[in-house]
Amino acid sequence: MEEAAVGKLERVYVGRFSLEVPAGAARYGEEFLVRNIALTETSLATPDAKGWGLEWAARRAAVEGLKSSRVNDRALNGTITLDLELEPGRHGVMVYHHASGSAMVTVLNLRRVDGVGLWMMRVAGGSSVEAVRARMAAVGPAYQPVLKDQPRPSGDVFHLPRGVVAAPFQEQEKAKSVFKGGPLAVEIKVLIESTDEPKGGGLLARFGESVAKAGAAFAAGVSPVRSRGRAVAGMKGEEFVMRDSEAGDLYFMWEFKGEAGSGKHPRIQLQMITKQERQPEKMAFWDALVDSLKPAASP
Repeated sequence: MEEAAVGKLERVYVGRFSLEVPAGAARYGEEFLVRNIALTETSLATPDAKGWGLEWAARRAAVEGLKSSRVNDRALNGTITLDLELEPGRHGVMVYHHASGSAMVTVLNLRRVDGVGLWMMRVAGGSSVEAVRARMAAVGPAYQPVLKDQPRPSGDVFHLPRGVVAAPFQEQEKAKSVFKGGPLAVEIKVLIESTDEPKGGGLLARFGESVAKAGAAFAAGVSPVRSRGRAVAGMKGEEFVMRDSEAGDLYFMWEFKGEAGSGKHPRIQLQMITKQERQPEKMAFWDALVDSLKPAASP
């Protein structure tokens, strides 16, 4: 595979894994979960207490805005039951009702670390709030930003776009990212999540079921290009490549079902979609993409 065809590649980090994608590819559609806590990095208006305060005030206003959707006087959405600055200008926690009559609440936690804001969020029952806060108290201090020109920390860490959570796997993790760009105009989707029950059935079998449900009109334009077992980084997965002649698209997927309750061997889905033009080059790029996937802690 010639660099002229695919352009420069760069290694990116998603959760506890990494892979090579086109350099400068747009990154979006992200979702991260560590110890069942949703994590979102944010750029503060200023990298200090003032920036933290502005971010916190904006979120508080958005929560208060939920009151406008109340349907009656008994509705709870928008009610804040806890609003504390645990460390002024650096760390706070908020608990609020997000739905009108639900016993469930949202627990929000904003921590400022070296000018980067880390939001932590979890929906929980009222009796579980303190347990959720305890998890956040473990995850938050383990977060550290990584400057663009710095090497990524090695070892057992969970990677986000701008930093890492230096904490070992314990339960329910998820990392999802989409990358789009490069000379071949590809869109790459990565989903990595721990699983309690590995998903049954193979990719080809599930494709056949989808075609059967969609009917003859769909099936007329869709055909498999390649289907095979394929091991990557010691994980025995399955690969499936499909052509949609009507849309003019090629779809690629590699899937590893994962091992129950495992952080080292979670469920992984790697997908790519692109136009049919330059198919040999795109098949070669896909092969290199899949082979580049590896645990982030690997050298």
